[in-house]
Amino acid sequence: MQTARKILMVRPTKFAYNEQTAKNNYFQGRLALSNLNEKAIEEFDNFVDILRNNKIDVVVVQDSIEPHTPDSIFPNNWFSTHSTGELVLYPMYAENRRQERKQNVLDTIYFHFTPNKIIDLTEWEKKNLFLEGTGSIIFDHINKIAYACRSERTDETILEEEGNLTLDERTESQLSKQAKNNGI
Repeated sequence: MQTARKILMVRPTKFAYNEQTAKNNYFQGRLALSNLNEKAIEEFDNFVDILRNNKIDVVVVQDSIEPHTPDSIFPNNWFSTHSTGELVLYPMYAENRRQERKQNVLDTIYFHFTPNKIIDLTEWEKKNLFLEGTGSIIFDHINKIAYACRSERTDETILEEEGNLTLDERTESQLSKQAKNNGI
């Protein structure tokens, strides 16, 4: 089964439309809600309750007011944890998304998920190459395959160079070959 037993969620402080990500996130739209942040907090709290009632261990981190990170409720884009004990930090396209890597969130990850290895891919940001975590990649842990769709936020160079990120015994060449065969 590919279901997490424990997850980390970031409770919003100033959830809002993100101008920096809107230009290439076609799922994002501007909502004319005067109480958008309050609605996001309400939905967040309700979802945490539902998960906990279904025996999912939810670790909640409260977002900070500064720096303003309107998409902080989507931490899966900048990090992932894996059953292998790895913590992967991903390179982000939008500069304000990079600011989500706040020390209090990282400290919470280290405390609750105790990674034995950290794979930091954030150096790719200096080359303007990005791979936005599980917003960009789908990991099939059972079949040890990673799926991705080319975009400004998913660079295949990173997939090729870091190809065996968290797929256990898969090698970089196997993943790269598989990715090319699947049109990724």
